[in-house]
Amino acid sequence: RKDVQQQEERFENGVGKPRSEKASGCGVDHGSCGEEEEEQEEAVALLAREEAATAACEAAARGEVVEPHIKYALQLSSLKDMGFPDERANVEALIQTGGSVENAISRLTS
Repeated sequence: RKDVQQQEERFENGVGKPRSEKASGCGVDHGSCGEEEEEQEEAVALLAREEAATAACEAAARGEVVEPHIKYALQLSSLKDMGFPDERANVEALIQTGGSVENAISRLTS
């Protein structure tokens, strides 16, 4: 019974409710909530890219052909984050440099 009462109190105080339903006096700076959601989305996207890169490495180890945009997913993400938005040019630079982001940047900027 005590556990149920604690859960009810937490819910009444806004814990477990969607942000839009939380009481205005909950103590959370709702202006930063969007930033937290964006950070979580970026973390999920990074995890997905890491998993894709791992799968690509495993496929390559088995002798399977892996498309460059999958093989270099993490490097492409890094280049995009560094201000190189042209995925086609980035893929070409990564192919030419064997996946080296540093060398790809040199090619893209020369």
